[in-house]
Amino acid sequence: MKKYILSFLFFVLLLVPIQLDAKDNLSMVWGDPQDYIYADLLGSKKKAVVWFYQISNKTGEKQTAYINITLVTDTGKQYDDTWSPLVEVKLLGKEHEQYEDCLTMGGDFYNGVTKKGMAVFPNVDPGSTEIMIYVSGLADSYWRENNLVQSVYKITYKRSNNKWTKLKHGWETQKVQ
Repeated sequence: MKKYILSFLFFVLLLVPIQLDAKDNLSMVWGDPQDYIYADLLGSKKKAVVWFYQISNKTGEKQTAYINITLVTDTGKQYDDTWSPLVEVKLLGKEHEQYEDCLTMGGDFYNGVTKKGMAVFPNVDPGSTEIMIYVSGLADSYWRENNLVQSVYKITYKRSNNKWTKLKHGWETQKVQ
């Protein structure tokens, strides 16, 4: 009987996808997004959703990561984090040099290093009442059922009284295209 139980457990372990241990992932902290109105170079008023975050390596060893941040609205529109010096300089002043967008942040994260990020999403649909921010690159991709998948961190916010309030957050698995 013991032999059959061990054989069954071995078989189950072959079928269960291997999940990444938490110590292998970069860690992230973040604030709530803010709506920000600014003037472009021609003086026209523009609106953007701005989101601040920090990514740290507390794994004990160097990690290489390429971070991607996407905002999706409940109206079905998708926005990628963009570099916007107009927003960064006007919002942060001289401190803008301490912040990176997700593209410049990517690369090596040495143990103990924390990088500050600022995601800017211009012209987000004003009719949206809920947004989801997806952060990929914090954990390695892996194979499951002959598909390359990645763990993506998803944070959902709802607009309430002209302010974004966090509803829920957690890991989600997505197939890599």
